Amino acid sequence: MGKRNHDDRIATILQTMHDVECSPLSVNQYFQQHATPFGRVQYYLYKQAIAERGLQGVCDQRSHGNHVKFTQEMKGFVKGLLVSTPSTASSDVQSIIEREFGVTISMSVLNAFRREQNLRRDSGSWQESGAAELLIALALASGLIETLTDAIARAVQQERTSERFNTSAARPRDHADLRDKGRFTSAYNTSLEVRKSRFQSLDEKLMTKRLVSMSIFSRSRSSLQRYTLALFSLPLVTERGRVRSVNNPRGNALHYLCGYNYKACSLTKHLTELKYLQLADQLIVTTAQFWIDFWAKRAKTAPVFACYYIDGNTKALWSSKPCHKGKVTMLGRVMNCLEQVFIHDGQGHPIYFQTFNGHADLGKNALRMMDRISGYLNEAMEASEPFSVTRVLIFDGGGNGVKTLRGLCQSDYHFITILDANQVTERKLKSVSLKKRYAYGDAYVVDCAIELEDSHEKGYLFETRAVQVHWDNHRIAVLITSLPRTLCSPDNVVKSYFDRWPAQELNFKDLKSRVNIHRVVGYGKKSVDNTPVVEKIARLQQQIQDLEHTLHKPLQEIRE
Repeated sequence: MGKRNHDDRIATILQTMHDVECSPLSVNQYFQQHATPFGRVQYYLYKQAIAERGLQGVCDQRSHGNHVKFTQEMKGFVKGLLVSTPSTASSDVQSIIEREFGVTISMSVLNAFRREQNLRRDSGSWQESGAAELLIALALASGLIETLTDAIARAVQQERTSERFNTSAARPRDHADLRDKGRFTSAYNTSLEVRKSRFQSLDEKLMTKRLVSMSIFSRSRSSLQRYTLALFSLPLVTERGRVRSVNNPRGNALHYLCGYNYKACSLTKHLTELKYLQLADQLIVTTAQFWIDFWAKRAKTAPVFACYYIDGNTKALWSSKPCHKGKVTMLGRVMNCLEQVFIHDGQGHPIYFQTFNGHADLGKNALRMMDRISGYLNEAMEASEPFSVTRVLIFDGGGNGVKTLRGLCQSDYHFITILDANQVTERKLKSVSLKKRYAYGDAYVVDCAIELEDSHEKGYLFETRAVQVHWDNHRIAVLITSLPRTLCSPDNVVKSYFDRWPAQELNFKDLKSRVNIHRVVGYGKKSVDNTPVVEKIARLQQQIQDLEHTLHKPLQEIRE
């Protein structure tokens, strides 16, 4: 039966080739107009094989097996080699095979064989993750991972019992007709509705989101903890914190750090579901509470001054939509941006941060942030013995406008900041004291008072305490503060400000470079009315109507 099929196949090939050669049509036209058992390309291959080997050229040789370079003998040799020395690299195995058998096997074939036989290179778990295990151990021992996991678990439980969750259960599945066995097809990604909603803001997406379908509501607490560990490990196992680089070989260290080798798609989905839970504010407050408690337990004595260092980090935002703009220092230009304001304690430990559109106004936002921290501190100290604490905000010259300083003076906080050279003139100084040698550096300090004019309210003079620092290298710095002389000497004012570099600025610079904090993640777009422009248009329209009413009679007379 097999021989008859083989002969019939040869006869069909020869008959078809004879019909093509005897036809008045060209080869291309013949194959376009007739149904043939093989195509035009195969016709030329058969013709060449017959010219070289005769009828043997069209015989089916598949029954005799294919010509394989990587033979069973080589496979047995490689398997024995890798079982005895699992740390051998594939490039070394390739060289050994070439030396022993005289055959070059490609790296892709060797890697596929190692995966098939589970003979992956074993270099030890300590080499897979390096020193990252130390950081994970510290995070677990300090209780940070437990705290974050508890916060996520509480948010999941709270959302599960909410009315919005029950309402979303009645919604139909999203584009069920464009899915193939649960997978999104290319038609789904190119549909007009999906393309329009891809970059919508979170508030708009939540209106149509089917929360029941989210996997986070079916995960156990141990699973949430593994995901939290994986996200915590991203800066350690990826390139600049990018989730998509988890699929690289370096990302396999997640198996040793969190107990499961997550891939980029799983972590991206988990981050998306956390975004739909709107956990950002809750996680920030939870982290702030954790670090306040953590460092308070390790403080030897209660401080007389509670110093908070404030610093901002501006992130460029590339968007065609009108957005708030600010100075992006790393690019040297004014453009669309987001600004993150961080608050650190006196030892340089970051305890709280918040993101704002464009340039963050410290006068309006810093006090609101401090009130949230102080609210928790007041709750934490209710059970302890009460004591008086003077709270001081320390920030650089980027946010020391007179409007901001006036707002701080009306609050319960003192401030220390530095003035630019163009903000200081001799005529603004008064009550100047004698020079005194600086106790903590090579400089002289002068205690005085300074008057600053409010640019938003012409003629208003704001008077505050100032400390001039005359460095031995002939440079002069002027610090201003609301702390009275009875509470803080000039030396302590200068030291409190310039300690921000080693205690806070340098530490912050190192940390944000490690976790890639300059990237914008999860930023949606939402079209909103530009209120000043809308009010201006309404005002101009009213002026036009008034002018038309006033000029109606004169224009009528001119027409006549």
